[in-house]
Amino acid sequence: MIPKFQNKFYPNGNCFPASIASLIEMEVDDVIQIQEYYKSGCDWGQILKDWLKEKGYEILPANEFMVFHLDLNHIYQSEKEIEEDIKQLKDEYYMVSGKSPRYENESHIVIYQNGKLVHDPHPDNTGILSIDGFLKIIKLN
Repeated sequence: MIPKFQNKFYPNGNCFPASIASLIEMEVDDVIQIQEYYKSGCDWGQILKDWLKEKGYEILPANEFMVFHLDLNHIYQSEKEIEEDIKQLKDEYYMVSGKSPRYENESHIVIYQNGKLVHDPHPDNTGILSIDGFLKIIKLN
């Protein structure tokens, strides 16, 4: 992971492309500017998946990282299960979406590792106010 910063801001910010750029180690402007598709009515999620596949990556929901955020009321069967999941996911980077601290009713996306914020693509580095979801990018064979 090489931290990259967004270069477009509200109302059409590119925190998502900047987070992707950080994880796949590309320049922000070389990553699809997916935020330009959000309000177009098209399936921007599929457009992003197709673009990533062309580059040799896949984006996936990553709820397994909830183990680092047990305050989100995720139910585990045992302490052993928690320990096993943490061991398996240790040191992996993942994206976390949530409420932006800058604009009411706007989302933001940042990068976490081991339950801690390691990179906010916004230059003010304030992170997110709440957690809504988890995503990961994996390299295809």
